[in-house]
Amino acid sequence: MHAIRLFLLIAFACLAAVPRALAAPFVSPHGYSVTPAPQWQANHSGVMGSDVIIFTRAAGGFAPNLNVVIVPAQPGQTMEQGQAQIAAMYPHAFTQFHMVKTGYEPVGGVRALLVMGIYVQGTSHLSMRQDIVLKNGKVYTFTCTVPLAMQARYASAFSQMLHSVRWSR
Repeated sequence: MHAIRLFLLIAFACLAAVPRALAAPFVSPHGYSVTPAPQWQANHSGVMGSDVIIFTRAAGGFAPNLNVVIVPAQPGQTMEQGQAQIAAMYPHAFTQFHMVKTGYEPVGGVRALLVMGIYVQGTSHLSMRQDIVLKNGKVYTFTCTVPLAMQARYASAFSQMLHSVRWSR
Protein backbone atom coordinates (compact mmCIF):
# COMPACT_ATOMS: atom_id res chain seq x y z
CA MET A 1 0.00 0.00 0.00
CA HIS A 2 2.86 2.36 0.88
CA ALA A 3 4.47 1.71 -2.53
CA ILE A 4 1.23 2.59 -4.34
CA ARG A 5 0.93 5.89 -2.44
CA LEU A 6 4.55 6.72 -3.19
CA PHE A 7 4.04 5.90 -6.88
CA LEU A 8 0.91 8.11 -7.05
CA LEU A 9 2.71 10.94 -5.27
CA ILE A 10 5.60 10.78 -7.75
CA ALA A 11 3.19 10.54 -10.72
CA PHE A 12 1.23 13.62 -9.59
CA ALA A 13 4.47 15.54 -9.00
CA CYS A 14 5.65 14.68 -12.51
CA LEU A 15 2.33 15.73 -14.05
CA ALA A 16 2.45 19.04 -12.17
CA ALA A 17 5.89 19.72 -13.65
CA VAL A 18 4.71 19.23 -17.25
CA PRO A 19 4.12 22.61 -18.94
CA ARG A 20 0.48 23.24 -19.76
CA ALA A 21 -0.55 23.83 -23.34
CA LEU A 22 -1.97 27.17 -24.33
CA ALA A 23 -5.68 27.50 -23.77
CA ALA A 24 -8.00 27.19 -26.72
CA PRO A 25 -8.94 30.54 -28.24
CA PHE A 26 -12.29 32.06 -27.39
CA VAL A 27 -13.93 32.57 -30.79
CA SER A 28 -16.60 35.24 -30.67
CA PRO A 29 -19.59 35.28 -33.00
CA HIS A 30 -18.82 39.02 -33.27
CA GLY A 31 -15.81 38.53 -35.55
CA TYR A 32 -12.71 38.13 -33.38
CA SER A 33 -10.87 35.55 -31.30
CA VAL A 34 -8.60 35.90 -28.27
CA THR A 35 -6.49 33.24 -26.57
CA PRO A 36 -6.44 33.20 -22.75
CA ALA A 37 -3.06 33.19 -21.02
CA PRO A 38 -2.04 29.81 -19.56
CA GLN A 39 -4.17 28.89 -16.54
CA TRP A 40 -6.65 31.74 -17.15
CA GLN A 41 -10.32 30.94 -17.72
CA ALA A 42 -12.88 32.40 -20.12
CA ASN A 43 -16.44 33.20 -19.10
CA HIS A 44 -18.69 34.04 -22.05
CA SER A 45 -22.00 34.09 -20.16
CA GLY A 46 -22.50 37.82 -20.81
CA VAL A 47 -21.88 38.85 -17.21
CA MET A 48 -21.65 42.66 -16.84
CA GLY A 49 -22.54 43.10 -20.52
CA SER A 50 -19.31 41.52 -21.71
CA ASP A 51 -18.78 39.29 -24.71
CA VAL A 52 -16.11 37.47 -22.68
CA ILE A 53 -14.24 37.89 -19.41
CA ILE A 54 -10.90 36.11 -19.16
CA PHE A 55 -9.67 35.90 -15.58
CA THR A 56 -7.25 34.22 -13.23
CA ARG A 57 -7.28 33.51 -9.50
CA ALA A 58 -7.96 36.46 -7.23
CA ALA A 59 -4.89 38.38 -6.11
CA GLY A 60 -5.29 40.77 -3.22
CA GLY A 61 -9.06 40.30 -3.21
CA PHE A 62 -9.46 41.09 -6.92
CA ALA A 63 -9.34 38.72 -9.91
CA PRO A 64 -7.09 40.16 -12.65
CA ASN A 65 -9.09 40.06 -15.87
CA LEU A 66 -9.42 41.00 -19.50
CA ASN A 67 -12.97 41.68 -20.59
CA VAL A 68 -14.33 42.52 -24.00
CA VAL A 69 -17.42 44.67 -24.44
CA ILE A 70 -18.88 45.35 -27.88
CA VAL A 71 -21.35 48.15 -28.65
CA PRO A 72 -22.61 49.67 -31.90
CA ALA A 73 -20.58 52.65 -33.10
CA GLN A 74 -22.30 55.98 -33.55
CA PRO A 75 -22.67 56.98 -37.22
CA GLY A 76 -19.52 58.82 -38.29
CA GLN A 77 -17.74 58.11 -35.00
CA THR A 78 -13.94 58.50 -35.06
CA MET A 79 -11.18 57.31 -32.74
CA GLU A 80 -10.27 60.92 -31.99
CA GLN A 81 -13.83 61.67 -30.84
CA GLY A 82 -13.69 58.59 -28.63
CA GLN A 83 -10.43 59.77 -27.07
CA ALA A 84 -11.95 63.17 -26.23
CA GLN A 85 -15.09 61.53 -24.77
CA ILE A 86 -13.01 59.22 -22.57
CA ALA A 87 -10.83 62.06 -21.29
CA ALA A 88 -13.96 63.95 -20.26
CA MET A 89 -15.96 61.01 -18.89
CA TYR A 90 -13.53 58.71 -17.04
CA PRO A 91 -12.65 61.08 -14.17
CA HIS A 92 -16.38 61.10 -13.34
CA ALA A 93 -17.06 57.40 -14.02
CA PHE A 94 -14.20 55.98 -11.92
CA THR A 95 -13.38 56.99 -8.34
CA GLN A 96 -10.09 58.90 -8.11
CA PHE A 97 -9.30 58.19 -11.77
CA HIS A 98 -5.93 59.36 -13.06
CA MET A 99 -5.04 59.03 -16.74
CA VAL A 100 -1.58 57.51 -17.11
CA LYS A 101 -1.24 57.24 -20.89
CA THR A 102 -3.20 57.59 -24.11
CA GLY A 103 -2.15 56.83 -27.64
CA TYR A 104 -2.63 54.30 -30.39
CA GLU A 105 -1.45 50.69 -30.67
CA PRO A 106 -2.60 47.86 -32.91
CA VAL A 107 -4.79 45.01 -31.69
CA GLY A 108 -4.84 42.12 -34.12
CA GLY A 109 -3.33 44.41 -36.77
CA VAL A 110 -6.11 47.00 -36.39
CA ARG A 111 -5.46 50.51 -35.03
CA ALA A 112 -6.70 50.80 -31.44
CA LEU A 113 -7.03 53.72 -29.06
CA LEU A 114 -4.95 52.95 -25.95
CA VAL A 115 -6.10 54.38 -22.61
CA MET A 116 -4.25 53.55 -19.38
CA GLY A 117 -5.28 54.76 -15.96
CA ILE A 118 -5.52 54.02 -12.26
CA TYR A 119 -8.56 54.29 -10.02
CA VAL A 120 -10.10 53.09 -6.77
CA GLN A 121 -12.92 50.54 -6.54
CA GLY A 122 -14.03 49.97 -2.96
CA THR A 123 -10.75 49.45 -1.11
CA SER A 124 -8.86 48.24 -4.21
CA HIS A 125 -6.44 50.48 -6.08
CA LEU A 126 -6.63 49.25 -9.67
CA SER A 127 -4.70 49.65 -12.88
CA MET A 128 -6.70 49.61 -16.11
CA ARG A 129 -5.60 49.34 -19.72
CA GLN A 130 -8.16 49.71 -22.48
CA ASP A 131 -7.60 49.05 -26.15
CA ILE A 132 -10.56 50.34 -28.15
CA VAL A 133 -11.09 49.24 -31.73
CA LEU A 134 -13.58 50.81 -34.14
CA LYS A 135 -14.34 48.16 -36.77
CA ASN A 136 -17.29 47.33 -39.03
CA GLY A 137 -19.69 49.66 -37.25
CA LYS A 138 -18.84 48.37 -33.79
CA VAL A 139 -16.69 49.53 -30.89
CA TYR A 140 -14.69 46.67 -29.34
CA THR A 141 -13.27 47.56 -25.92
CA PHE A 142 -10.61 45.23 -24.52
CA THR A 143 -10.13 46.14 -20.83
CA CYS A 144 -7.34 44.68 -18.70
CA THR A 145 -7.75 45.32 -14.97
CA VAL A 146 -5.43 44.31 -12.12
CA PRO A 147 -4.58 45.52 -8.60
CA LEU A 148 -2.11 48.39 -9.01
CA ALA A 149 0.51 46.69 -6.82
CA MET A 150 0.46 43.64 -9.13
CA GLN A 151 0.50 45.46 -12.47
CA ALA A 152 4.03 44.34 -13.42
CA ARG A 153 3.29 40.71 -12.49
CA TYR A 154 0.41 40.44 -14.98
CA ALA A 155 1.66 42.74 -17.77
CA SER A 156 3.03 39.90 -19.90
CA ALA A 157 -0.20 37.86 -19.63
CA PHE A 158 -2.26 40.86 -20.77
CA SER A 159 0.21 41.59 -23.58
CA GLN A 160 0.10 37.94 -24.73
CA MET A 161 -3.69 37.94 -24.82
CA LEU A 162 -3.94 41.27 -26.68
CA HIS A 163 -1.34 40.06 -29.20
CA SER A 164 -3.38 36.87 -29.73
CA VAL A 165 -6.44 38.76 -31.04
CA ARG A 166 -7.40 37.77 -34.57
CA TRP A 167 -10.19 39.31 -36.64
CA SER A 168 -12.40 37.13 -38.82
CA ARG A 169 -14.35 39.96 -40.43
